[in-house]
Amino acid sequence: MKVIKVSPRGYCKGVVRAINLVKEARNTYEGPIYILGLIVHNTFVKAALEEYHIITLDTSKKSKESYLNEINEGIIIFTAHGVSKKIYELANKPNVKYIDASCLDVLKTQQLIKQKHDDGYTILYIGKKNHPEAEAVVNSFDNIHLIHSKDDIDALSSNLNKLYITNQTTMSIYDTKELISYIKSKYPHAEFDLEICDATKIRQEAIMQVNADVLIVVGDKLSNNSNKLLELNKNITRKYMINCVSDINVSWFTPEDTIAVTSGASTPTYLTNQVINYLEQLDISDESTHLKPSVEISKIL
Repeated sequence: MKVIKVSPRGYCKGVVRAINLVKEARNTYEGPIYILGLIVHNTFVKAALEEYHIITLDTSKKSKESYLNEINEGIIIFTAHGVSKKIYELANKPNVKYIDASCLDVLKTQQLIKQKHDDGYTILYIGKKNHPEAEAVVNSFDNIHLIHSKDDIDALSSNLNKLYITNQTTMSIYDTKELISYIKSKYPHAEFDLEICDATKIRQEAIMQVNADVLIVVGDKLSNNSNKLLELNKNITRKYMINCVSDINVSWFTPEDTIAVTSGASTPTYLTNQVINYLEQLDISDESTHLKPSVEISKIL
């Protein structure tokens, strides 16, 4: 077998910044530290933070607002996906300090939207339903519409004069292209700022150039950018997304395969390197090479 290490892969600068902010907070503060949701979409990162006694608040079970109303002491960290205006307001309370780990690209998009919103534009935001980055934007402004499909566009009024379109930073460049073309056909006067971050864009472009028999994407199922990496290259028919090396099934491969490996922007390098090292030593005919290493949580961060 041959293993192709797709480059670039793994952590983007926004994720590195967010995790470093969390670690710095722990190193300088002994009291309770809470993260308002998953700092990044990776369950191994969550487990590693628990080793530092950092509490990740499960926002799938209770709203961000409810958590903030209950916390009266400590540090609250906003995730890389960004938060709404209301969250900033609720976190501004005595004995509580908040740290904003929002990706700088996300903050840039939010600022662009605010400027256009204040100028009286109707905003169309191309994004994924229930994704925290999209929720933060949609919950911050009125006169804004989340666009996930052509049906969402068809449901809009035809009399939208001042119209501004932007998008979730981790969307597929190919998915947004189709929706943007459709919007232009219905609203030729619309203004656009396409805000797919460079890290997402170059990872997607790289995966489209890969020629392999099998594609392995190391990433969490909650990670939008990881899921998109799995979908994009239609020429590779055998494709698998795995959390870590233990998810690999040797029956997926033949001795003649070329296997491409990449990882989402929220996937720790340690996990991806484990997968690559395992595949490079794997001999289908030699069962002694089939044994997989365990994941050491202490090496995740």
